[in-house]
Amino acid sequence: MPDRKSKREQIMKAAEAFFVARRYHEITMEEIAHRAGVGKGTLYRYFADKESLFHEVAASGYDTLCALVTSQGLGKADFREALVGTCEAIGGFLRHRRRLWHMMQMEERRLLCRHGRGRDAWLAQRGKLQEAVSGVLRRGVADGCLRRDIPAGSLATVLMGMLRGSAHEEDPESRLKGRQVAALFLHGASAAVGKDGL
Repeated sequence: MPDRKSKREQIMKAAEAFFVARRYHEITMEEIAHRAGVGKGTLYRYFADKESLFHEVAASGYDTLCALVTSQGLGKADFREALVGTCEAIGGFLRHRRRLWHMMQMEERRLLCRHGRGRDAWLAQRGKLQEAVSGVLRRGVADGCLRRDIPAGSLATVLMGMLRGSAHEEDPESRLKGRQVAALFLHGASAAVGKDGL
């Protein structure tokens, strides 16, 4: 018999399949319960309503991304390989789970317009990913591979922006691979850098 955690994950997986394929208002809790193989009453024991289920599925994307960064970035001894692993893991998520990423962005826009616990919890989830990526980049600062005058959090924001931009490139030929994003992040696009950094 499945435990509470696996039952919850089973429901969330079923819900994600609907949320990424159809419009929110077209999906019913009955359909989700049926796909998850649980009764509607069981579904409501885990999630108060469709909105809270959507929120939890979207927030789970940050948990997945953090786990990827931990295993592919923080788990490697060499900083450059850790950076490549981080770029490949995040880029892969953004490409292959693009619709979940869009869900995450929708939920973020909705919550950032509000105040309260939901918004604070969301910002904490997003902050965990920022901290995981910053942790990889702090290693680069310590190893002398990255500049010390720019905070690791700012570097993480730039790197995430590069990864998002590349992952959403429609032309597959123009889409950068993780190793290419890492090289561009480390060395820039110019072969020569002047005294003022330009």
